[in-house]
Amino acid sequence: MPTLKPTKPAILRVADRPTLLSRGTNPTDKESIQFWAEGYISGLAAGSRHDILGAFRLQDLGAWLDRYCAANPQTKLPLALNALGREMLAHPGGPL
Repeated sequence: MPTLKPTKPAILRVADRPTLLSRGTNPTDKESIQFWAEGYISGLAAGSRHDILGAFRLQDLGAWLDRYCAANPQTKLPLALNALGREMLAHPGGPL
């Protein structure tokens, strides 16, 4: 079975997000980070016992995360996603 070999460091900071998800990035890395982030948010939603995902579009969540990353470049990506989850809970009908 083939294994994926990441081309970026395992500990991600939000400052890495724009380069990981930008044009010219290894497509496997880009998709892996995107899927991981979506799964992380899904897990936060399941753990909160609130239906918070249905009210938001993926593009809106990405835009919020882009703004957060620009304002907090040294924050680790999981902490940024926790902040996104808290915002989603605070605005269950959207928008962020």
